[in-house]
Amino acid sequence: MIRMNRMKKLTLPRHLVFGLLLLIVGAATSTAQWSARPSIGVQTMWFNGNNAIRQPISPGSDRDLPLGGGMNGTHPGLQLQLELLPSAESAFRFPISLEAFSLVGKTTFAANPDVDQRKRRWLFRHSAEVYSVGAGVTYNLVDGLPSLYVSGQGKANFITSSDLLSRIYYSDNGSVIVERTVHPDTTHKTRFGAYIEIGSQVEFFEPLLLDFSIGYGALNIGGRETDPATQRNLLVVDNQRRDPETIIGFIGVNFSIIWKL
Repeated sequence: MIRMNRMKKLTLPRHLVFGLLLLIVGAATSTAQWSARPSIGVQTMWFNGNNAIRQPISPGSDRDLPLGGGMNGTHPGLQLQLELLPSAESAFRFPISLEAFSLVGKTTFAANPDVDQRKRRWLFRHSAEVYSVGAGVTYNLVDGLPSLYVSGQGKANFITSSDLLSRIYYSDNGSVIVERTVHPDTTHKTRFGAYIEIGSQVEFFEPLLLDFSIGYGALNIGGRETDPATQRNLLVVDNQRRDPETIIGFIGVNFSIIWKL
């Protein structure tokens, strides 16, 4: 059942990805004077600030889960990007990107011993995915290689409904006593954000370049829920408390390999 739910989550992002890829190919081939540079890279997302998403899933032995999402570490992602260049001499480039992130937060603590006095542990695992489609502009501060650039993109972020796994197991052998999965977010969310970065490109070997960058972004600048009857923070396990949805900021670090067509 969990696998079926996860398949349903991926249907919309897959359709959007295929549609955007067709647009990218069309944009790259319809204007012969332009050149294109595809790239693939890995990226991390680290939420910062005093956001509920970073607060613990559970305070300990209290069975009443608080607002936190437990996602206070770094989260891996994959990026596919196409840079469109008006000419080889242009200081401007126009990136179009697709990104996918896996978000996971965990909290584990000791539970009260069972009747047999064996030690037990209680695990909470909160997980979701974020799929982003972005477009923007990049400007070279320093031409040549290595280069130095600044870039900004607007993002459409598709956030899947999250899963909260609760598991009690024996500490000595890991055998599960009881396990349950619930869905704090029962629907997918669409939010609009932005990302700015500074980076450098260096020669690797023909026809490849290496790209390193660090940036800062926000998931939900636009499209936040404002209805007092339904509003709540994103990616938290408490789906009853109606706090206003706050902006979620994050730091990103990216490493990519670029192919010069």
